[in-house]
Amino acid sequence: MGIIHGILFVIFLISAVLLIVLVLFRPSEQGGGLGGVFGGGATDMTFGVKTTKIIDKIILVLATVFILFSVLSTLTSEAFLNKTTTDNTENTSE
Repeated sequence: MGIIHGILFVIFLISAVLLIVLVLFRPSEQGGGLGGVFGGGATDMTFGVKTTKIIDKIILVLATVFILFSVLSTLTSEAFLNKTTTDNTENTSE
């Protein structure tokens, strides 16, 4: 289970970092946002308005992956597995 937990944790970290970066650089409704600091305002002119819709979809997918892998990471953690097996052995011994 250690290898699976490690892989889940790496995917969890990657999705967290990507989610943070995309949310920070996402253009806001008022036209501001951190993306404008680095010239992000020009992307709307270059790539079109649909870029924000694509970024919103990517953020939604990354948020789903983040939540899913956080739950899976908890379910595969050794502390959670040890607690469940301990509870099960106590219930069967009674």
